[in-house]
Amino acid sequence: MRKKPKGGKLRVRGKRDKPAERKEYVDCVSARPMLTVREDPGRYQDLKQRTKTFAVCVAKFVETLPRSRAADHFGHQLVRAGTSVGANYRSARRARSNADFLYKLGLAEEEADESAYWLELLAEVGVVSADLIRELHAEADQLTRIFVASAKTARQRGK
Repeated sequence: MRKKPKGGKLRVRGKRDKPAERKEYVDCVSARPMLTVREDPGRYQDLKQRTKTFAVCVAKFVETLPRSRAADHFGHQLVRAGTSVGANYRSARRARSNADFLYKLGLAEEEADESAYWLELLAEVGVVSADLIRELHAEADQLTRIFVASAKTARQRGK
């Protein structure tokens, strides 16, 4: 579709010129609506933002933990696992081969699952109530499921 800009020259309007579709979801820290980036090339951008938001939520959650030996240890492990989910996902997106992609995506999957483990442990030991970790645990579980499904799809396409 051709558009005539104010300058008078014709140009072709491409996919990038279309207004971005935005999807709303709730930020797990402040419970206020957040707008994600585009949706089309967007699943990558959306998941990139989602893993980053997860890391921020984990870091802020750990800051609220009471000071104790168990809370400090579990919190440290949770921060390491929770923040590396996004880093490993981004690394997977820049993989050089399908095998490299699967390996790095597997790391992101493991870290998301490990984050869920540390959250469960915090609740079971009694450091925090199960209600406080519900959102973060659900997000860690969803991210794990997304990575498992992505790896399955990549394996099928790689054959």
